[in-house]
Amino acid sequence: MTEPLSDLSLSIYLARRLPKRRLLAAVRAQWQPNEYPASLERLYHWTPDECIPEFFTDATAFVSIHPDMPDLALPHWAGGDAARFIAAHRAMLEGPEVHLSRGGPARAPAALPPPLPLVLSGHAASITPY
Repeated sequence: MTEPLSDLSLSIYLARRLPKRRLLAAVRAQWQPNEYPASLERLYHWTPDECIPEFFTDATAFVSIHPDMPDLALPHWAGGDAARFIAAHRAMLEGPEVHLSRGGPARAPAALPPPLPLVLSGHAASITPY
């Protein structure tokens, strides 16, 4: 079984929403907002096999509370609309074509690697069914 996200990883994912003091304690002791991934694309290049529940439920997760750190850029198809991204992202997760242990198509080709366990961060309790 894989380990849950580390405090470092979770802090980077939620950098736009976490207080600066927590980021300084968990990520780096010197404030460098340009060192955090600027977009979801960069974030997933950094760690492609993880996703936090907030990216399926909370449009504010992408909005920065830090004046010197821009909002997390969304994919172009979302048109800069976090609510649209959340709705599409969640629909893909909950759709019949997604295999939760692989994160890909339910009818995956045989060439795919073995399934990975689905691991949620400590914030999983905040997910509510619709």
